[in-house]
Amino acid sequence: MNYPIFTGLLTAAVACSCYGSITNTINIENGQVLGVADLAAGTFNGTSFTINSSLVININDGGTMGSVDEYLGDWSGFSLSNATININSGGRLEGAADQIQLSTTILSRARINLNENGSIGNLLIRGNGLSTLNLYGGITDQVVVDSPGFVRISGGIHHSLGGFAQAHNELTTEILDGEIYGIGLRGNDRIDLRGGRIHSIGAVGGTLNIFGDELIIDGIAIDLALNETVELNTGIFDFDVLSGTLEDGSFFEFDQYREDIFIGATTNVYFTRTVPTMPTTAIFASGLIALTKRRR
Repeated sequence: MNYPIFTGLLTAAVACSCYGSITNTINIENGQVLGVADLAAGTFNGTSFTINSSLVININDGGTMGSVDEYLGDWSGFSLSNATININSGGRLEGAADQIQLSTTILSRARINLNENGSIGNLLIRGNGLSTLNLYGGITDQVVVDSPGFVRISGGIHHSLGGFAQAHNELTTEILDGEIYGIGLRGNDRIDLRGGRIHSIGAVGGTLNIFGDELIIDGIAIDLALNETVELNTGIFDFDVLSGTLEDGSFFEFDQYREDIFIGATTNVYFTRTVPTMPTTAIFASGLIALTKRRR
């Protein structure tokens, strides 16, 4: 297992030829920093670009997309008009402060891809525009989403993920793999948990969908048919300790007596029994190989 969205005031115009050639691919290389002034001017290193859905910003090894905080006093964020940001190995999308309430990178309407060995500092995604955040790997410090959109986690280490308590959010987070040290769930948001590991969760609303092969409630295994779904936090399926096996074979446990686990009464929790992504025979074989290696 691999290890832990804002409408602004600006629409960048096509820059005149005096700035040099026009391209919609920006490469930020070692030692280079792309900041809010560059975005506002529509130029970077003598090359002009247009902020729209065809713009691709590649943050490469040693490159940084610097703090893009409030623009013209507007905390709704700097709209990237559905542009794509690829944070590649050694690249960083930088936040400016330890406390996200003070200063951070604030973006809206963006597609952000974090790849292996890339990193994100403090990131706040805001506004009514739809945004997408793909966490394929790498490391994130603190990411807060205050807009509708989609987050997909399939690897990496993520220290703090969550959203504000906005009823309009409708943020969907799909967790396939990766290690998440803290995640929040509230409002109309939804988490689909299929794999990986969550160390801490605070759920004060929203919906938590768990997909896996085995469900245990307070030490008792629940017999479910394939694709059967049960609601867990009401009636007979009310729980103190919820555990079992996820689709990827990972073990999960949400113990309400632990201080770092809270799933409130207003959170809807469902478990669906699904086919494991790694067959039982493969899990057994890999375990047997590991055991053989240890014995040697």
